[in-house]
Formats: sequence, structure tokens, C-alpha cells
Amino acid sequence: MPKIIPISNGEKGSVVNLLLKEDTIVTIRNNGKVTQIVGRYVINPDEELDVPLSIARFFLSIPNIELITSSQEIQDDDVVQIIRYPGLGDRVFVLAACYALHQQKPNVQIYFDTIKENQGWVQWVPFINFGLHPNPQHIINFDNIPAGGCDRTKAMGKRLGVDVNSFEFPINIPQHDPIVNLEKYIVFAPFNSGRSCRSLIPQTIEYVLNYVDFPLVLVDANEYPISMPSPHINTSGQLSLEALWCLINDAIGVVAVDTGISWVGAALGKPVLTFFTMIPPEELIMACQTCWSVIPYCDCYPCGNVGFPPPCQKLPTECQLGYTGEIVTYKIKEFTSIIG
Repeated sequence: MPKIIPISNGEKGSVVNLLLKEDTIVTIRNNGKVTQIVGRYVINPDEELDVPLSIARFFLSIPNIELITSSQEIQDDDVVQIIRYPGLGDRVFVLAACYALHQQKPNVQIYFDTIKENQGWVQWVPFINFGLHPNPQHIINFDNIPAGGCDRTKAMGKRLGVDVNSFEFPINIPQHDPIVNLEKYIVFAPFNSGRSCRSLIPQTIEYVLNYVDFPLVLVDANEYPISMPSPHINTSGQLSLEALWCLINDAIGVVAVDTGISWVGAALGKPVLTFFTMIPPEELIMACQTCWSVIPYCDCYPCGNVGFPPPCQKLPTECQLGYTGEIVTYKIKEFTSIIG
């Protein structure tokens, strides 16, 4: 019989039992009175349903649902199913936490289910199996890690029962032709497409372009028209995720806002200069240990909390305006002198 996996929705006394087979959810029982709506499927107490795996994944991604696989510690020969769908940066955090588990218990089999577009580069990670295992001892859903108030990598490690001390993990990037025709370059990611309050404003981008000592390769900016004078290059919208990892792996460093590009650079052991805007980097313990940070000059800094918008609710924010020419020039010069 399939293993019963209890899921708590955070309300006392309300537990859902989720039974998994190889490719379907077989039964969902809800001991409480709350009805869960999953896509077009209504899941009622004690009702048996056969639903596609895609619906199962949607169910597991509902906010405030926490998988409680077992109170037992992960054992050396266990199979652990990891689930994480949104966010390139968070996938890096998950893999860093998984590597800490692998180092502590190398015989644990780790399966990582995420969106198919990531299959190529995830398969380069030697200690990870991509996809779903039919009968794991533990299923851990990282889609419900809190958005704010915590260091996400540390929180993910805690769920696995390990302490995470580095973003880096082994990844076997295959031999490849150069992504860009530059001997030395810095990957530049000035925008956070989901949170405009964390992006760099045009004047800050100009400061970086004017004072950097190496060519910049712009990535992840296809939503923002930006001119990149020679020798800088704009690759936005032109790279697969596999090519992006190769590009960053071949770079001498990364300059970015708080976005997945920063964390890919950190995972690959690259020097990373990060603009965190309103968030004090000490709240991001792992980031503080890994990245150089640019602190804005404004009276209200710091005002932000990890995962939440700034309270000023206007663009550009005081923090974005606080990246003065003097501050940016100094940090860019310092950064490039060290990595060059």
C-alpha cells in the first residue's frame, strides 16, 4: 500500500493525508472541515480521487502547506524527495542545503523535482537525481519556506537536519564553446523582474558602466531596454539556463541585485558584488558570508525585511536613490581591483 504522508496546513487539528504512487495522487483525506481546491479539483474529506501528477504538484505548492514526512531523522540509506518549483535563486539554496546533507550522509539518495526547464543543469549536479521517486522515505516541500524573516538557505538546511555553511556545491559543467567572445568579463544583472524595488535605476547602471574595469555581459534584462556600449554585451533573452550557468562559470565575477544570478555566481564560487537595496545583508547570513555588498546612503536605511517590499511604497525608493556615484564608483573599483 502507498505510504501515507501527513500534511499540516498550519491550523491546529487540521491534517491532510496524501498518498503518492508513481504517477498519481491516489487518495486525499482531510480530517478537518476545510475543503481544499486544487485547480479545478475539489478535494473533500474522505473522498478518493485519481488526479494527474501536475495537479499533485500544484497542491504541494499551495502556500502555508507544510509537508511533515516523519518525526524521524533522515537515515543513511533513506530516499529523500525534494520539491521546489519557483525561483532560480531558491533552487540554488535548495541544492546547497542538499549538498550539506550529502556531505553528512553520502548514502542518502536525493531526488529533486522542479520545473522541466531546469532539468539540463540540475542533471550536472552529481549527488542529485532529477524527478520523482515512487516511494521515498521523506518528502520535503521547500515551496513553503517563509518569504521573510529568515535566511532561506539556513531554514532549508534545518528542515534537512543539517547546518549549511556555503552556497557552493559541485556541478559538472560540460566542456563548451565560449558563450561570448571575451577573454575576461563580469556578468551584470541589474534587474529583479519580480521586484522592481530591488532593481537598479538608470543612473546607478550608468555609474557601473562608466567605472567598471572589465567588459560587462548583461543578462536577464529582456524586459528593460538598455544600451550597452562596446565592449559591453547584452545577452538578455538569448541564453538557455544551461548557457547561463556556462556563462557565469567562465566569468571572473558577478555584479547583480538580489536575484538568482547572484546565487548562481555564489554557487560556482565566483566573486559577487550585490546591491541589496533596503535589506541589510546581515539578515541574509549566507549572503553576508559570501558576497560583497553595496550599502546605500540614505537616512531611512535599513527599512526592509527579507521577502517584503519597502514601507515607503514609492519608486524609485530612497535606497535606490542612495546608490550615489561616489559609493558605486568606490565599490566597483574596489571589487574589480580584487578580482582582476
